[in-house]
Amino acid sequence: MSIDGLANWVEYGIKHYNQHPQRQIEYFSMETADSKAMLMKERSGTLFIDSERELDLYMRAMWDDPEQLVPYSRGYNPYEQQQPYYSADGIRVPDSYEPLNGISGIDRYRALLAHMAAHRVWTESIVADNFSPFQRHTVITLEDSRVEYLLMQRYPGLRSLFMALHPAPVEGSCEHDRESCIRHRTAMLSRAILDPDHGYENEIVNEFVNRFHEVMESGEHSTQKMGVLGAQFVARTR
Repeated sequence: MSIDGLANWVEYGIKHYNQHPQRQIEYFSMETADSKAMLMKERSGTLFIDSERELDLYMRAMWDDPEQLVPYSRGYNPYEQQQPYYSADGIRVPDSYEPLNGISGIDRYRALLAHMAAHRVWTESIVADNFSPFQRHTVITLEDSRVEYLLMQRYPGLRSLFMALHPAPVEGSCEHDRESCIRHRTAMLSRAILDPDHGYENEIVNEFVNRFHEVMESGEHSTQKMGVLGAQFVARTR
């Protein structure tokens, strides 16, 4: 089970048998029916440990990438949602995935690993200190869009996964006079880049969608060019 599922099982045993030491010993020795039932209840979704070999073969077959996959718990820190990432000692992935928007847990892993592998192939280093926080966020969004656009060209079957998992913000639903709408705008931009049927009418969003595709079709796209495009988008919409 996932680490947070194990934590829920432990907390249940502490809470419900706090006044009954012998029953608590039996619970944590897995000698009671409710101990086993709680374990089964917390075992949900697709567990990385059950799919590790398949996902490792997926990375090798599709990307010739033998990098070690290292799971982390999504429930370890309830105040901070850890994101998948890669470093010199491996690719960090969640220890479990629930189905989402009709996409199974194993397909969520496949979409995640394809995205990570694409960054490892196509993303170049960039000097982030030159950007403001809004610019950095926008550049990251555009670079994510670039690698997923390239992924869809190479493996068209990934399109249905990415489109189901990608946010589809409603145009006009963010109140600009009450809150920062940078994430709303960039999610619209990213959706419009990847979805030809996005239906957004915002002139600036559509202008930058067209500029993105012009860069991609020129064959001279790069992380650096996404940096320029991202900075210009923030300047136009701030």
